Amino acid sequence: MDALRLYGPRDLRLEDVPIPEPPRGWALVRTEAAGICGTDKAFYLGTYPLFKSPLVPGHEVVVRVVEGPEGLLGKRVVAEINFACGRCRLCRSGLYTHCPRKRTLGIDFDGGMAEYFVSPVEALHAAERLDPVAGVAVEPLAAV
Repeated sequence: MDALRLYGPRDLRLEDVPIPEPPRGWALVRTEAAGICGTDKAFYLGTYPLFKSPLVPGHEVVVRVVEGPEGLLGKRVVAEINFACGRCRLCRSGLYTHCPRKRTLGIDFDGGMAEYFVSPVEALHAAERLDPVAGVAVEPLAAV
């Protein structure tokens, strides 16, 4: 699959990489639209250090589920960007947004500027009637 991979400041490359394999409880999704966030720009310009290199940026995404639970298969969804561990005290208390071990899509975990990426099923939300280009605004609006 094609993926934009950022190696460092102003070092962005379009590369052919393997399609990721979703672990148990995760889904494989195909990117339909991805926005460019201020964080993506800061990583590219080098004004914010990369947490992972190379990194596939992109956390403002609208995707279609290509491998996952039957209820979501083939559906257009938007993805939350923070993937909690599900095991720590905060996650078990229902405070998964405060998980100290969370991984963030397109920041320390490969994101949506690739044909495919993987996401926890619980982080995917149906958006079947949402226009993909308009849908990239869901994440920044949710963050506000």
